[in-house]
Amino acid sequence: MGLSHAKWRVLDKCHKARNLAEYEGHLDVNSQLLRELVSISKEIQALVKALAPIK
Repeated sequence: MGLSHAKWRVLDKCHKARNLAEYEGHLDVNSQLLRELVSISKEIQALVKALAPIK
């Protein structure tokens, strides 16, 4: 997808935070991390929309 290592680290950190909330009940909302997640998600959405159709 061409995402930088830093963006993959943000996605990984968010995934780990989700797992903590889901499996251990520990929910700590970090507003900066959430903003980064939304931004990266929009970028990924644009990349997926730009893909050629599956034949």
